Amino acid sequence: MYVSIDMGGTYTRIASSQDLHSIYKSIKFNTKKELIDQKNTISYYIKKLSEGEKILAICLGVPGTLDIKNKKYLKFKNYRVLENTPFDSLISDDLKNIPLTVVNDAHMAGYMEAVKGSGKEYEKVLYLSIGTGIGGIWVKNQNIDDIFLNFEPGHDCIFSDGLDFGEHCSGREFKRIYGIGPNNDTPTEIWKSYAKELSKGISFLNNKYPSDVTVLGGGFSVNNYDYFKGFLPENINIKLAKYGDESGILGGLEILFRKRLS
Repeated sequence: MYVSIDMGGTYTRIASSQDLHSIYKSIKFNTKKELIDQKNTISYYIKKLSEGEKILAICLGVPGTLDIKNKKYLKFKNYRVLENTPFDSLISDDLKNIPLTVVNDAHMAGYMEAVKGSGKEYEKVLYLSIGTGIGGIWVKNQNIDDIFLNFEPGHDCIFSDGLDFGEHCSGREFKRIYGIGPNNDTPTEIWKSYAKELSKGISFLNNKYPSDVTVLGGGFSVNNYDYFKGFLPENINIKLAKYGDESGILGGLEILFRKRLS
């Protein structure tokens, strides 16, 4: 049995798989604020979803930057309690003998979209995950090594007011900026304004990282794409993530599969 964990600032998803291609069982829960509670909940569901079968490998996606060489978590704007702790701090002692691969959560989801999702037909894929914050990955030729590169689009693009892409367009900032949450009642003019800001970020990143397609994923995109897609630039090839909220956990399985082949 294999396990994939997609841990976001708001929700955590865990899935087990017998073949690294399909989900056997899965669970979604609110990400716990305290590190010990998150660790205990993750470990509990790893055991429950594997149903007593031997776990061969785990892939864990987390919402922050990583020190791959020293196997430590670095900066986590939306989950600071994880900062400067070792990779296995989210895994109980009785599971620490299982091979663990840790990547950024947006990289995990984006890799799935690049190799099997909305970007699979393209050589260069820019994936943007718009959720609590903005993350993403740039993948060329489906190269798995790209998942380990430091790529933070939410902080890369700086607007004229000195704020970054995430502070203008993330789900966390939407209500603060527009005074209303994203839903059916949000006026069209607000969606136009939001799409204008989102387009600035997408255009900047496409100039810096030339791409054949930009794939939008993450909870905010998945739930609101139909409201703002009509106001995005027509000169950029933009698609919605094929696998939606499951891009992350499926990406974890795909990463484990490709690592097994290498």
